[in-house]
Amino acid sequence: MDNLAFNVHKAVRLVSECRVSDAFNAVAPHLENSEDARSLFLQLLRSRMNVFLLRDCMQYIEKRAGEGCPYMQYAWARYHDSAAPDQTSLRTAEEYYGRAVDAGIADARTFLAYMWRDGDFGVRDRERYHSELDRASAEGSQMAVQQKLRDMIYGSFGCKAEPLKAQQRLGKFLKDSEGASYIDPRFFTVMGDACKELGHGKDAALWYRKALDSGDLAACLPLAVAEAGLDENGCFKDLEKFSEIMFQGQDLNCATAFLCVQMSLDKNSWALYDNELRDDITRSLKSDLPAAYELGDALGAYYMGINYLYGDFGFERDFSAAWTWFSRGAARRDPYCFGQLAAMIDDGLCPDSDRYDDEFKHECRLHALRYGDEEMLEDVVNAYRHGCLTEYAAEIEKYYLPAVEEREKHGAAADAEDELPDDDGRFDAWA
Repeated sequence: MDNLAFNVHKAVRLVSECRVSDAFNAVAPHLENSEDARSLFLQLLRSRMNVFLLRDCMQYIEKRAGEGCPYMQYAWARYHDSAAPDQTSLRTAEEYYGRAVDAGIADARTFLAYMWRDGDFGVRDRERYHSELDRASAEGSQMAVQQKLRDMIYGSFGCKAEPLKAQQRLGKFLKDSEGASYIDPRFFTVMGDACKELGHGKDAALWYRKALDSGDLAACLPLAVAEAGLDENGCFKDLEKFSEIMFQGQDLNCATAFLCVQMSLDKNSWALYDNELRDDITRSLKSDLPAAYELGDALGAYYMGINYLYGDFGFERDFSAAWTWFSRGAARRDPYCFGQLAAMIDDGLCPDSDRYDDEFKHECRLHALRYGDEEMLEDVVNAYRHGCLTEYAAEIEKYYLPAVEEREKHGAAADAEDELPDDDGRFDAWA
């Protein structure tokens, strides 16, 4: 085996072991002369969590991006897109994704499609999202294929929910890929998502395990939930199993795994703990949640904000600290952090009320809705109906107003049905 083949083989192993920085260093020198190296490089950069694990490489990435290396320009865009290190990060991400697209890197077009979907260019455009995603897929972006399958599984962004069809397509792809030297483990995670949505919990757990063992850190949390199981109240049936898998994820520097303690807590159990145990838990939360945020999971910021906002789990109540953490999470596009910023303004808890007014509150709710918090739908539409958010009129009238009107129509129909007299058989006969 020649040196190039040996190095690529080594990189595959490093990726599977989640040694992200080492894998990057093994692949980067071979981007100009190895298709396998380029493919593994793109695989490595698809995961947001992997991007955060490349911080030690950012000086090299920035330098090579400035010298015109298209793959490093793509990596520089991924860093600004994921970590938002400064106020110009969105513009930087757009610029460098554009350069990567011009160089033929199809995954860069996929991430630009996400920016159209989420309104990062000032207006949300689902049609542009789908057209760019289709184009990226045709150009060879595996990330685009994965996203199209997820949209099919969950019925997202105007797609019809067809998890069985997605599972069948994935099954054919994986069968056709048998014997390949490596497969992007994110495909295994998507297969797990399809199985979960179809109610095949054991199969989902097997696929999530395969994904994590092959290097996809995003599979850690769904694996832990699938293995632990949930009861009718949404509590873990096997908390020990959940914690075991999450602690394994922490060993791999998986950001989501550092939410383990927070996700294992509830106020009823907290009331039964003695002071020593409570102090240990509080210290763990104050260490683990910032770690989750620093490693790439904005929910770390959300939970820090919630704990400060309500004074939960040993945190002192501190509205200024809560606002700071919610702002950090919002900078990374977390919908629930945006929602909490709006709620704090509504409740008169904003520490700088002169600066953050009702218009900012409405925009926070719009961003929360764009990034996935459907609970904000009616608030956004009601604000628009009362003369706010008018600069987003086209977006609201195209996507959100019809959805609310449909809900209202069904709600009125349900209310009318509730008012019907007790049926004596004649109504059934008419129906």
